[in-house]
Amino acid sequence: ILSMISSLLNNLELKHNKRIEFKLHQNITEKTSELNYESLLDSTIYDKMFLASDIANGNNFMNMINNMKSCITNMLVLIGTIYLIIHVNVIILIFSVLSVFVNTIISSKLSKNRLKTRKETTNSIRVLEYIGRIAWHLDYSKDLRLFDFKDYILKKHNIENNKVLHRIYKDYNNDTTASLINLIFSIFQNV
Repeated sequence: ILSMISSLLNNLELKHNKRIEFKLHQNITEKTSELNYESLLDSTIYDKMFLASDIANGNNFMNMINNMKSCITNMLVLIGTIYLIIHVNVIILIFSVLSVFVNTIISSKLSKNRLKTRKETTNSIRVLEYIGRIAWHLDYSKDLRLFDFKDYILKKHNIENNKVLHRIYKDYNNDTTASLINLIFSIFQNV
């Protein structure tokens, strides 16, 4: 019965994901239209607008919601498990709580790192998108070839691209380390 209810709720969630995404974009557009022109020229404000739009795009916002939902579900499962384990053996409870505690701390740090990565790479991603538009847009590509800006543009693209990749690779390494630590604690818990 719970699985059927979960399936129905997931179906409802999928139906409302796009509505929420479009509402977020509408809110961003409204806030942006209320800004004065000088604010739009400020790169920090523009970066914040770009970051908000990036979070609202696709499943980014819904992934955040799903992570919160998953956290609440895991806490409920943990409470039920603790209740059952207390009646069996307290040592098992200690390993379980320790495992969940370590997993929670690691997940929290990873989430903070991902948000930090998004903030740090927002400007570089905007530059990369701008360079991409220059390279393929007919009006700009003519000037690019006419005034021989190709080398400069490619060099700028490589610099920004390497900044973003370096930061993303660092996150991947952190994710791998965290997965290994969680796996070790999970093995101890299962044993």
